[in-house]
Amino acid sequence: MNKKFNVNDLYKPGKDPFKKFRKLSLPGLLIVFLFLIVLYFVSENPKIVETGVDINDAESLVKYEVTVDFHIDGDTTRFYFNDESYSFRYLLIDTPEIGRKSGEKDEPFAKEALHRVEDLLNDAEHIYVMFDQSQTDNYGRYLVYVFADDIMVNEQLVKEGLAEVKYVYPPNTTYENKMRQAEEEAKRKKVGMWR
Repeated sequence: MNKKFNVNDLYKPGKDPFKKFRKLSLPGLLIVFLFLIVLYFVSENPKIVETGVDINDAESLVKYEVTVDFHIDGDTTRFYFNDESYSFRYLLIDTPEIGRKSGEKDEPFAKEALHRVEDLLNDAEHIYVMFDQSQTDNYGRYLVYVFADDIMVNEQLVKEGLAEVKYVYPPNTTYENKMRQAEEEAKRKKVGMWR
């Protein structure tokens, strides 16, 4: 006959369930605390791989170090990945378009977005790209989150009102909530395109 589970069976009257933990000394507690801190940072920060991976074999949510070849606009940059230049499209964002054809005007904040990307990347000691689940778009551009040292450029542009959250297509949604929060903050502060 099966006995029904009762949570009260876990606690025995007169017995201290935390007795083992109370015996930990201050150094023991300190070690446990430090272990938890290390565990937090390891789980929050993606692994960084600097070189030696073919771009088509790149893993999701791993940072790869790159260098700038040239900037196309606020949401597209050509980076050198293992000494070859590729076009990279910043995930989950859209910046205003720069007029490319003769007589075509720039959209408002297009130049500001481009200059901000240039500033962030030029000031960075290290630049990383991180793929989500799908690697390329219909134009053959690599879809990435871009990091200037510890700053996610995609998110920073949204926070400053120089980009909006757009082109959110599963499964590339790892940072969707973070981007939407940044956009709400920009709208609330009325910065950039949200003035």
